Amino acid sequence: MRWRFLLPLLVALLGACASQPGPDVPAPSTAAPAPPPHSPPRLPARDAATAAAIDAVLASEHRSAGNRARDAQRHPLETLLFFGLKPDMTVVEVWPGAA
Repeated sequence: MRWRFLLPLLVALLGACASQPGPDVPAPSTAAPAPPPHSPPRLPARDAATAAAIDAVLASEHRSAGNRARDAQRHPLETLLFFGLKPDMTVVEVWPGAA
């Protein structure tokens, strides 16, 4: 209930703090523009041999139909390629969930 009265006060204080830069603020630099603050992360190069090996495992008969159906939401191929998985690596699940 108190927030109902404090919120307008907070908005007024924040509005009063926002001001235009004064004359002592230096002019913007003419140097090269900075990169965008939220540039997307660089993804590893897609290795065709690794992608084919993962696809073969995903299509194998040992996987249940339920797990295959969830692949559309889980994106296992893209996830493993994102983390840079290669055929000579070993993946260990630290805290596996119940099956």
